[in-house]
Amino acid sequence: MKNFKQLYLNEIRGALSQFMHVPRMWLENEYKRVSGVSPSCSDHEILEREQKWHTVFGNLVKEKSVALRLPSLHVSALCHAAVRWDKRRKLEANDFYDFQHAAAAVGYCSAFMTEKPLRSLLQQKHLQLANDYPCLVIADINEAVEWMEKRVGG
Repeated sequence: MKNFKQLYLNEIRGALSQFMHVPRMWLENEYKRVSGVSPSCSDHEILEREQKWHTVFGNLVKEKSVALRLPSLHVSALCHAAVRWDKRRKLEANDFYDFQHAAAAVGYCSAFMTEKPLRSLLQQKHLQLANDYPCLVIADINEAVEWMEKRVGG
């Protein structure tokens, strides 16, 4: 990969490829509801339709404003791309769990408490997560306690 954005887009498109049966099935159900006729498709036609949906969604997520509306997908793809971009870093089995936790928190929560390596990854400037979401990433126990005391009293 020559640039991080292309690497990120490959990651997000790879993830999207696992879900293209959803819009296809939704449209087939909608067609059946409106027309009263159940669409019959061969396996080849199903695959073709899902590939078309993949192209549509893959092009949509090129727009950052669209990707930001899919925080779980966006954050996860950024994490995977960041590890692939850093040639010195090896992807560890535990990274998958860390990335899922980050994807579940960063786009939705005020704060995310984690370990220092994941915080460092999430705070890399080229990921721009601090600009995209207001989530504070905390990896220090004292900072976490201080943050909590400000919200619930101490």
